Amino acid sequence: MNASAPADVTRQPIFNSIEQACNRLGVRKTKFYEFVNAGSIGTVKLHGRRLVPEDELLKFAAAVRNGEFSEVA
Repeated sequence: MNASAPADVTRQPIFNSIEQACNRLGVRKTKFYEFVNAGSIGTVKLHGRRLVPEDELLKFAAAVRNGEFSEVA
Protein backbone atom coordinates (compact mmCIF):
# COMPACT_ATOMS: atom_id res chain seq x y z
CA MET A 1 0.00 0.00 0.00
CA ASN A 2 1.26 3.44 -0.86
CA ALA A 3 1.42 5.52 2.33
CA SER A 4 1.33 8.81 0.40
CA ALA A 5 -2.01 8.03 -1.29
CA PRO A 6 -4.89 7.89 1.24
CA ALA A 7 -7.72 5.47 0.55
CA ASP A 8 -10.87 7.06 -0.82
CA VAL A 9 -13.45 5.81 1.67
CA THR A 10 -16.26 7.92 0.17
CA ARG A 11 -16.20 6.24 -3.25
CA GLN A 12 -19.52 4.59 -4.16
CA PRO A 13 -19.87 1.55 -6.41
CA ILE A 14 -20.92 2.10 -10.01
CA PHE A 15 -23.35 -0.81 -9.73
CA ASN A 16 -25.32 -2.07 -6.73
CA SER A 17 -26.66 -5.56 -6.17
CA ILE A 18 -30.43 -5.84 -5.76
CA GLU A 19 -29.88 -6.39 -2.03
CA GLN A 20 -27.66 -3.29 -1.75
CA ALA A 21 -30.20 -1.19 -3.66
CA CYS A 22 -33.03 -2.39 -1.42
CA ASN A 23 -31.01 -1.58 1.70
CA ARG A 24 -30.08 1.87 0.42
CA LEU A 25 -33.71 2.69 -0.44
CA GLY A 26 -35.11 1.09 2.70
CA VAL A 27 -37.52 -1.18 0.84
CA ARG A 28 -38.06 -4.92 0.52
CA LYS A 29 -37.34 -6.77 -2.71
CA THR A 30 -41.02 -7.04 -3.61
CA LYS A 31 -41.45 -3.25 -3.52
CA PHE A 32 -38.14 -2.73 -5.30
CA TYR A 33 -39.26 -4.96 -8.18
CA GLU A 34 -42.55 -3.04 -8.37
CA PHE A 35 -40.49 0.11 -8.98
CA VAL A 36 -38.39 -1.71 -11.61
CA ASN A 37 -41.44 -3.16 -13.39
CA ALA A 38 -43.08 0.28 -13.42
CA GLY A 39 -39.97 1.73 -15.10
CA SER A 40 -39.08 3.93 -12.12
CA ILE A 41 -35.68 2.26 -11.59
CA GLY A 42 -33.55 0.84 -14.37
CA THR A 43 -31.36 -2.24 -14.02
CA VAL A 44 -28.73 -3.95 -16.15
CA LYS A 45 -27.63 -7.54 -16.50
CA LEU A 46 -23.87 -8.11 -16.25
CA HIS A 47 -22.31 -11.57 -16.29
CA GLY A 48 -25.66 -13.13 -15.37
CA ARG A 49 -26.30 -10.79 -12.42
CA ARG A 50 -29.04 -8.17 -12.26
CA LEU A 51 -27.45 -4.92 -11.05
CA VAL A 52 -28.68 -1.40 -10.36
CA PRO A 53 -26.55 1.47 -11.69
CA GLU A 54 -25.74 4.07 -9.04
CA ASP A 55 -27.17 6.86 -11.21
CA GLU A 56 -30.54 5.04 -11.33
CA LEU A 57 -30.73 5.07 -7.52
CA LEU A 58 -29.79 8.76 -7.41
CA LYS A 59 -32.31 9.62 -10.15
CA PHE A 60 -35.07 7.73 -8.30
CA ALA A 61 -34.19 9.43 -4.99
CA ALA A 62 -34.27 12.85 -6.67
CA ALA A 63 -37.68 12.11 -8.21
CA VAL A 64 -39.05 11.11 -4.80
CA ARG A 65 -37.55 14.18 -3.14
CA ASN A 66 -38.92 16.52 -5.83
CA GLY A 67 -42.42 15.03 -5.71
CA GLU A 68 -42.10 13.69 -9.25
CA PHE A 69 -42.73 10.10 -8.17
CA SER A 70 -46.13 8.59 -7.58
CA GLU A 71 -46.35 5.39 -5.55
CA VAL A 72 -46.82 2.15 -7.48
CA ALA A 73 -50.34 0.86 -6.91
